[in-house]
Amino acid sequence: MCSRYYAQIFKTLHITTIEEVRPVLKEEVDRYNNYQVHSTTGEIPSIRFERARKEGNSLFRPFALPKPYTSTKDIFCLREKRMVNGYRRISLFNHEIVVPNVPLREEVEVHLVPDARREILEVRIWWNSRMVHSVAYPLKEFPRVHFSIIPNTIVLCKMACIVCYRIPLNPPLEKGD
Repeated sequence: MCSRYYAQIFKTLHITTIEEVRPVLKEEVDRYNNYQVHSTTGEIPSIRFERARKEGNSLFRPFALPKPYTSTKDIFCLREKRMVNGYRRISLFNHEIVVPNVPLREEVEVHLVPDARREILEVRIWWNSRMVHSVAYPLKEFPRVHFSIIPNTIVLCKMACIVCYRIPLNPPLEKGD
């Protein structure tokens, strides 16, 4: 549907705020997915999707953590690589972090997991397919983290905002979290 159609509906219903729009769009999505016959396929989308899923003719797959990870935090994160120095430390945004049980001059993978509710950035350090250390810092100590206008997401900008990543603030929960 075109935006002019919705603009006319919103104008007719005197809808002016996002809060007023949400229930209208929710009803429209439900109508489109569950009742309207698609003009190209000639089928109702939810029925077509369910049939394809049952027949194994869908690209959707159950979410499974790839090995060696045991937490969704290591999937829904930003990643950096760092070299362990002669003092068994890495430097990350002006923080010196001790990295135990990793040989000197080895490269480690650093997973950055922001948590806006607790206002922390969890730093998870991986080497040789296992997590060797985890530490949390206040988000305010990382000046390159900018909150976006999109609810439940943040935008992490690196290198003076040349490269930006959008990640969910609340990744799917898992057992034990």
